[in-house]
Amino acid sequence: MSIDSTYFTGEITIPNLDKAANLATLNADIITYEKEILIDALGYQLYSDYITNIALESPAQKWLDLRDGAEFSFDFCGKTVTRKWIGLENSEKKSLIAYFTYAMSLRNKSQTLTGVGVVVGLAENSQVIDSSRKLVNAWNRFIEQYGEVPEGFNGYYDSHYIHFDDKPTIYNFLVANSADYDDWIYTRREDISVL
Repeated sequence: MSIDSTYFTGEITIPNLDKAANLATLNADIITYEKEILIDALGYQLYSDYITNIALESPAQKWLDLRDGAEFSFDFCGKTVTRKWIGLENSEKKSLIAYFTYAMSLRNKSQTLTGVGVVVGLAENSQVIDSSRKLVNAWNRFIEQYGEVPEGFNGYYDSHYIHFDDKPTIYNFLVANSADYDDWIYTRREDISVL
C-alpha cells in the first residue's frame, strides 16, 4: 500500500477514522483502488515490476522517481517544458491514489442495494444530500494527476505515446521517460459522467 489514511484530509476528509472499523474499511478500499488505478496507469506488467522493485532495500532510481516524484522535461508545441511529477507518495499528502480511492468509495457508498432495491440511508438529525459535487471534485483532482487523453487516442499514436498537454501528470511523466518504463501501457480514464 503506497498511501495511508493521512492522505484523506481537506477536501477528501473521511470522518471517524479514529474508529477501527472505519479505518479498516478505508485501508481495504485503498488496497483495492490503488491496485486498480496503478494497473490502469502503468499496465499490468509495469505495475508488477513496480511492486516487486519498490519493495527492495535499494530500488532503482526509476522506481523511486515514480513513487516519490521527480522533475522531467519534454517537447510540447515546439518548446522544452520542465515539470515536476508529484509522485504516488509525497510529503504534501496529495496522491492520485487518494483522490481515486475517495471518488470510487463515495460513489459506491452513496447508495446500497437491498432485497427491495437501491436505498439511501437516513440519519437522525441529518439530511442526506447529493454527493455528486464531492465526487466530481475528487475525480477532477484525480485527473489533474492522472492525465487527460482525448477520447479515441488512449495516449497511443503512430507506434508511441505522445503528449497532449504540458501538465505534470503521471501520463506525461511516463511519456517523457518511456525509455525507462518500456513495458508501460496506459488506460484512458473516462469523464465523471460514466463512472
